[in-house]
Amino acid sequence: MCVRKAMLRALWAAVVVLGCVRGASGAGDPALAREQIRETSDRILALFRDRELIKPENNERFLDAMRSLLDERFDWQSISRWVLARNRPLFNDEQMEEFSRVFGDYVVLHYLTQVEHHIVSEDPANADRIGIEILDGILRTDGSLTLDVVFTPAEGAPVKTGYTLVYDETLTAWRVRNFIVEGVSLVRNWRTELAPLRSREKIMDVLESKVRALREKRGAK
Repeated sequence: MCVRKAMLRALWAAVVVLGCVRGASGAGDPALAREQIRETSDRILALFRDRELIKPENNERFLDAMRSLLDERFDWQSISRWVLARNRPLFNDEQMEEFSRVFGDYVVLHYLTQVEHHIVSEDPANADRIGIEILDGILRTDGSLTLDVVFTPAEGAPVKTGYTLVYDETLTAWRVRNFIVEGVSLVRNWRTELAPLRSREKIMDVLESKVRALREKRGAK
């Protein structure tokens, strides 16, 4: 009887382990994440190679093109939930959609600023001479993946960026949940800044003012 129970326990353990393995393999292939991040990075640099698009008078077109690319790769809803953290209940579903939209506008402007400052620099022609190295990622127990990407400009030191990604089975794509440049986490910084603001109105005021400031800065170029 004891032997039979032991066999049943072993069989059950094997079923559980097999289920975990299948679940992990179905959660997304890290190689696919590297491929998709490389593709997105290449397409972003291609925007800077478009001499017509980068003209100041085409700033809105440039932003729209950047937004379209990041919409494919960034999971605005997940990012927004992580940023708001304990302040999430201050927003109903409709207000949450609005926060995600405006926060997406901020990320696009912030991302663009970081690429221009750290990677492309003053000369758009540098986009032709930038090397991209995507390091092996770390797959975590929750199914998320951390992936480091190193950009090597034509001049100056390499720039290390990092992504936390989650796999979207519906889209068969890895989506970004956090973005890091030179060790500075976008999500962590925003979560720290917004945590004391126990008001939806104050949170939106801070976010919208940051978006306006970045837009004005680009318009002043």
